[in-house]
Amino acid sequence: MKKLIYDGDNIGGLYNVYAIAADAYEGVTLDYSTGVNSLTLDSDDNNIICIPVYADESFNFTESHGRDENGDFWSPNITGAIPCAAKNAELIEELEMGEWVCVSVDHLGNARVSGDSDTPLTFSTETNSGTMYADRNCATFSMTGTLGNASIVVELTII
Repeated sequence: MKKLIYDGDNIGGLYNVYAIAADAYEGVTLDYSTGVNSLTLDSDDNNIICIPVYADESFNFTESHGRDENGDFWSPNITGAIPCAAKNAELIEELEMGEWVCVSVDHLGNARVSGDSDTPLTFSTETNSGTMYADRNCATFSMTGTLGNASIVVELTII
């Protein structure tokens, strides 16, 4: 009999998000002796943009699976909020104009790689001042794409 694993830890939300320029992504390598996937990148840190996650519920990773006449596909969607949008305008513009591989790390330490050099994710934003004093004044973002495989869980040692 096959059985799902449940260990009692179930903390939601993301801990970190990294946008990696698609042309800097070299792949995911499986170590057959340990069964662990590792991320491989070129050595230039300028190809990585860290999007800090703040202590609230505004960051999320979802991935839906579908099937059409071409076969199975997966649609990851990584969302969050960037405060101080005006102070971060240059990096936001770079994200909007680029093609990305996204690494999202959840609070349980699971790092997922979404996208690759051939099927990168796109970054889109919506800037909002809020309507009341207590509202967020920020740019909300989403990184999305349609992929031929599900996001890959990796052991994150590079970033």
